[in-house]
Amino acid sequence: MKQRPLLTFFALTFAITWGLALVYVVFDDVLTPVLGPLSDRNPVYWVAVLSPSISALLLTAVFEGRAGVQMLLRRLVQWRFSAVYYALILIGIPLLGIITGNIAGTALPVSLAAIAASGFGGVGPLGEELGWRGFALPRLLTLHKPLRASLILGAIWGVWHLPAFALSGTTQNSLSVPIFMVGSVALSLIATGVYQASGGSVLAAVLLHMMVNISINTIAGSFNAMTVGLTIVGLAIALRWALYTPPSLQFAENTSTRRE
Repeated sequence: MKQRPLLTFFALTFAITWGLALVYVVFDDVLTPVLGPLSDRNPVYWVAVLSPSISALLLTAVFEGRAGVQMLLRRLVQWRFSAVYYALILIGIPLLGIITGNIAGTALPVSLAAIAASGFGGVGPLGEELGWRGFALPRLLTLHKPLRASLILGAIWGVWHLPAFALSGTTQNSLSVPIFMVGSVALSLIATGVYQASGGSVLAAVLLHMMVNISINTIAGSFNAMTVGLTIVGLAIALRWALYTPPSLQFAENTSTRRE
């Protein structure tokens, strides 16, 4: 496990989420009357969505002890990074939603009440990012350049969501799998850029994920339209990396470099 931390993380995360989804499919007639459909009011849903962060905390404790867990949690509240990136996340992403929504003809009026009703992006950003960008990304960056690391993580991230497409009550149930996969990879590219620019802040990744969810649900009004916008931004970041790859973060350099 210690020699293969990434594989262990992905295996544990998938085992929790896909295992719970399988249990719900097999025993749907028993579980749904008791716990309800798989929505944010269902405890099974919460555990499944939180599995990346659960895995990250558990494995960090096993591999690096209390000091490692404290370091991971500090990066979750690491708020000292450029105001420019706060603006790009908190203003730029909603603006992208407005633009793509208006082009697609699906734009919704911007409403603080609607944003609050959306749960400020749901549990996903916090439940996932401690794992994807807190645990997995820095280790991938010790093995690959940012572009390849982002593509690998984006593909895995998208595949992790696949059970949700087969379960009623989930957001993904009504979405196109190919478009969702493209969106996952595009957002992974953007998240890596934000992660590096913020000095390894997991908080920045959480805010990015949250604002994308909010923009899709309450501003753009269309997952497909927002995905087009995210893909354009992701391609621009990929092009920049192709022309210039920034130096690795010190945190990434200090992480185990064993091949996965």
